[in-house]
Amino acid sequence: MSKTVIVKVSWDKNKPLIMATHAHDTVIKMTGNTDYTTPDVTLVEMEAAATKVEVAYAARKNTAGGMAESDKTIVALDDLLHTQAAYVSKTTVGDAAKMQKAGWKTIKVTLSKAAALDPSIVAPKLEAIIGGKLKSTAFLVKGAKEYITVVVLNGPFNVTMLSNGQIIVPVGTIAHIMSSSKHIVTFESMPAKGDALVAVITRNAAGYSNFSPVSSAEILS
Repeated sequence: MSKTVIVKVSWDKNKPLIMATHAHDTVIKMTGNTDYTTPDVTLVEMEAAATKVEVAYAARKNTAGGMAESDKTIVALDDLLHTQAAYVSKTTVGDAAKMQKAGWKTIKVTLSKAAALDPSIVAPKLEAIIGGKLKSTAFLVKGAKEYITVVVLNGPFNVTMLSNGQIIVPVGTIAHIMSSSKHIVTFESMPAKGDALVAVITRNAAGYSNFSPVSSAEILS
């Protein structure tokens, strides 16, 4: 097991004005900050979303539909903050000082491997179905909260995963990724003909497993 520092989800959707203030603060502190040159959420977009929350929340009781509009802006800002938090965590690679200087609180988390799919177990079953569909059936892992199925078209299977669960797809590789709580998933609209390779990652409360063995199938027209 290892410990790493990531951005802490410290805002509260039930306190939207405080959440908006937090968003404004990150914009101020990330502006001109050379540690964050290409944020996943532009600072203009974040600033505008925070302002929308403030305006909509203030007017929530004044017009028909005002409460719904306020809720809509709150959810939108919450989504943007989560996206930006993930970007900051990824970009700083555990540097708490850089995160905090950009207006984000930090937390230490313990990462450990989940129970990996046993390498001795056969790879997921991959079945091609007429109509450009691929059905993947993974080994059922007790306690798994998520199955991440990765299909690579016309191989090789050179997709990798970082310890935080981020999947890396090399340039030129055609990959389709599906996350599900179920171990059986179906990919649709696959190109006619061609080879497909599939492998699965599982996740539980402890973290992510390794990739399962890879299996293959030929896509049907």
